[in-house]
Amino acid sequence: MPARNLVTFVRGWLADARLSLRTIARRPAYAFVVVATITLAVGGVGAVFTLADPILFKPLPFREPDRLYLLSIRGRGPHGGGSYADYRALRAARAIESVGEFEGPILASVIDRDDLDAFMGYLPFEGYVDALGVAPAMGRLFGPDDYRSATAEGAAVTTRSIVITDRMWRSFFAADPAVVGRRIQVREFRAPATYEVIGVLRPDFVFPDLLNRAPDFLAPVRVDGLGNPNLRLTMLVRLALGATPESAAGEIQSLVRGVEQAIPQIKEPRAVTLYPLRPTLVESVRVPILMLLGTTAAILVLATGNLVHLCVTRSRERLREVAVRSALGAERWRVTRLLATEAIILAALGAAGALALGQLLFRAVMAVVPQFGHVYRLVPAGLDARVVGLSLMLSAGIVIVSGVLPAIWASRRDVRGALASTGRSVRGGRRVGDRVLTALQAALAVGVLITSMLLVGSFVRLVNSIDGIDLDGLSTVSLTLPDELAAPSARAQAHLAVQAFVDRVEAETGGRIGLGRGLPGVTLPAAIRRVTDPIDSDDTVIGYPVDATWMSVARLQLVRGRLFTDAEAAAGAPVAVLDERAARFLWPDVDPIGQLVRDHQTRPAGERAVVGVVRAVDVDFGRAPGQGRANGRAFVPLDPLGFSPPWLLWRGPVSDAFVDRLRQAATAVAPGAKVRVTPLEPFERRLGEPRLLARLMASLALLALLLT
Repeated sequence: MPARNLVTFVRGWLADARLSLRTIARRPAYAFVVVATITLAVGGVGAVFTLADPILFKPLPFREPDRLYLLSIRGRGPHGGGSYADYRALRAARAIESVGEFEGPILASVIDRDDLDAFMGYLPFEGYVDALGVAPAMGRLFGPDDYRSATAEGAAVTTRSIVITDRMWRSFFAADPAVVGRRIQVREFRAPATYEVIGVLRPDFVFPDLLNRAPDFLAPVRVDGLGNPNLRLTMLVRLALGATPESAAGEIQSLVRGVEQAIPQIKEPRAVTLYPLRPTLVESVRVPILMLLGTTAAILVLATGNLVHLCVTRSRERLREVAVRSALGAERWRVTRLLATEAIILAALGAAGALALGQLLFRAVMAVVPQFGHVYRLVPAGLDARVVGLSLMLSAGIVIVSGVLPAIWASRRDVRGALASTGRSVRGGRRVGDRVLTALQAALAVGVLITSMLLVGSFVRLVNSIDGIDLDGLSTVSLTLPDELAAPSARAQAHLAVQAFVDRVEAETGGRIGLGRGLPGVTLPAAIRRVTDPIDSDDTVIGYPVDATWMSVARLQLVRGRLFTDAEAAAGAPVAVLDERAARFLWPDVDPIGQLVRDHQTRPAGERAVVGVVRAVDVDFGRAPGQGRANGRAFVPLDPLGFSPPWLLWRGPVSDAFVDRLRQAATAVAPGAKVRVTPLEPFERRLGEPRLLARLMASLALLALLLT
């Protein structure tokens, strides 16, 4: 286009823009409805797309992430899972570039600090860091010597090489440029240890775990022997260049068969499965996010239909204006440009509002994002070119469908007929097409409303079913005793100190503190099975050792039978309490009261009689057995002299004064003891997912109602 023609076109378009602004100002109600509709529809889609982008579209922040797979080796029996022997055998596979696994997370607190603010890390096997393709910002990563000199499983911790994250380098070490080579004294697994920093990871490093919290450090671990036969390793593998999952699985299966022949404890063949890393990490939220996207897409179609109907009606009202302009000599394309310019201005205002609303909604959701927060730690979400591009593209599509096409239609109307008709006849000229469009809009709106409300109802029923434990006001109290009471030989003294601490706090506060090991939905203690089942049976439920006060503080809801008493718990009586799911799983057609179970944690191979059944303690959201959930839970009397220290469960307000009182009580019973109070956030994160989805679906249903 010649420069003179371009200048003329720009001037003409600017004149059309000024005229369109005056026209919009004369009809503020119409402009408000159009802009608000675009803002609500595109803003809702933009917010959900911002949530969905990391889960569905963005690649994981690892080197060539499409070559990363999780390897599952599964079979029956205590040696039916992947073992250290499998890991060592797979390091020779030609189809695998690198393979690794990790242990943890572990918590370590600095010895010379008064608080219990621990930092968290993982213990990777040799090859795991290589599989991720991690690069350090300073120092180096682990080498073969670090793994050979690392602490083996079950050995005493002495000195451990660690690589710290950028966050820990900045917060704990104050961004010290000479941090490499620094040593710190920590308490790990209740024993002292020394950490030596050998490197600092890049700021963009992420660890592919399922926790909402990012790790602070990595430390190598040596792999010896068979390891824990119940560990059932799920290894991370990076396929070699040119290797396919099918070819790699075949070679891995052959190597696993060799391990089975070399280890007599493995009684049955095991199956090998490779899972792509990305779908595995986002599996729990992929379907809900797709549901939200589908709902917002339907709302977008509904909004577009509303705008088309509105703009067509508006174009009919302006037929006489178009006819007059045409009669005065205005070319058809000039009239079309004028009408389209008005639509573009309204769409631009709507797009700006949609971007603002979308980010506001996204930030509101991320402020309370629950269990799937780990996804956004791995792949951050936020306003970027993809989100802006989608919003602009949707706004442009709405402009073309609802603004430009009606403008073209209006410019092609018969001039004589439009001039001869009255405004009233134009406004009253409702055609069959209008009625059909209105009916389609109403049908789509009702469909969106019904679908959204059904989903909301499902989520609400799901949330309300998770009430086996009353979570209101529950917190855990961590009591770390001095090193002289942490040794195995001092378990009796440690128990007396813990009991003295509990008695003192209860006397001063009037509250109750329960003792237990593990917590449903947070930890997984040992298995409990029927006494008639073989030891390698997978038909087990999860058992939690607790005292009677713990059951009272947790407010377990008795269904039938009775709970065991403090006297029974103190005496280690051979009794057990099951929840409803465990009772149905173990004895679907028999009364569980009086039945015998075998507990492999507190009484090795000991038998316990079921004395009561409580309401199901459900923190797995209705998934069927075999799909990642427990088959139920059992509660058995706590052995006060057990290997690990008990968890203290408290119900009530947690203020600074209360925490100070706990610290004073801890110091009084054991000088040097430390205490920390932690609300049950893992529960809320698990429960928060269906609650958040229910609220989002309800919001979308209200939006559909508003558009209707």
